[in-house]
Amino acid sequence: MDEHSKAVAERLSRSLAQRHWQPAVLAQASGVPEELVTRHLSGEIVPETGTLQVYASVLGLDADDLLATAGLSGAAATEAQPSLLAIRRSLEGVWNDATPTERQHLVEDVQQLHDQVEKRRTRE
Repeated sequence: MDEHSKAVAERLSRSLAQRHWQPAVLAQASGVPEELVTRHLSGEIVPETGTLQVYASVLGLDADDLLATAGLSGAAATEAQPSLLAIRRSLEGVWNDATPTERQHLVEDVQQLHDQVEKRRTRE
């Protein structure tokens, strides 16, 4: 069991205990097979991103925090591409330390990237 699967298992188990839920209840509420829920709760495997988001929604947890706990917030070992959470945190850090001029450059750069993506979408 790696540190991420252990941390997720502990977080989910705590949340279930607070609600006095058995794994079968989480399985039914989330639509995830009970056998898979049990493997997640034991820390045998880390749930996939979509499953974690469903668990967060069902259990009233913060999805971004649960994804970060699972190591799915942009870690190269778990994702082929950076996640929105990792980008958001990075951008917030830069934004908070940026001068007004640097912030303007950030806005312009993001707008330029947005325009490029929109152009690509219209060509596809």
